[in-house]
Amino acid sequence: SFLAMAGLAWALKREADAAEAEDVAIEQKEKAQEARGAADEIVTAMTTDVRWELEKFGRSHQVADLMKTAREYFRTYPPEEKSREVRRGEASAQSASTRSSLELGDGKEALSTAIKGTEIMEQLVFEFPQVSEYRRALAISYREIGQAKQLLEGTRAAAVFYKRSVDRLADLFGREPDSENARHLAMSLQSLGESERLLNGAGAALPHYEEAQRIILAERGRNSTLIGDYDLAVSHQQ
Repeated sequence: SFLAMAGLAWALKREADAAEAEDVAIEQKEKAQEARGAADEIVTAMTTDVRWELEKFGRSHQVADLMKTAREYFRTYPPEEKSREVRRGEASAQSASTRSSLELGDGKEALSTAIKGTEIMEQLVFEFPQVSEYRRALAISYREIGQAKQLLEGTRAAAVFYKRSVDRLADLFGREPDSENARHLAMSLQSLGESERLLNGAGAALPHYEEAQRIILAERGRNSTLIGDYDLAVSHQQ
């Protein structure tokens, strides 16, 4: 009948409209994802290449401003869309903020960002324990908490986190004795040694200093081009 045909036509139209709306929604989502991907690339560049250049010239204020922008970007990121790479980038921004705040003497801000970055890395290590770069980043974040606590709460509070950093890096270096693990283990040993010197005297600090120097010199023997943090750590012993 006519009514039946009209009903069928109306049903087909609604189905077509729904399909068209779904196609538009999919297209909009794809465009949004493309835009988000492009934005991710820009923020990644901000938190890596641009930051490195600024840090190289000691521009802590500019780094702090740049990382504040990056942190705000990650804060508004849809949680369900945060890939492991995005979360790693967010942790890097928190870590860079911590370092710039430490250089500017802002212990409160440094501790806040260090804790946030550490929480992200703890979750990533829990989910992906096989990724050594995540484990190293987590150990570094413990050292950064220690540095912030040194400013705010004193040496004893800091030493707890220096020790945590050393333990994790020593385990990682034992499994993977590469240059990055060596460098950061030596740096954390230096921090722990300095805290022991302040708390318990030079005798308590000496084993940590000696171990740091042993690692540095052994690594330099493998790679004679090493400079920077290695030289600083060795000069501390001279």
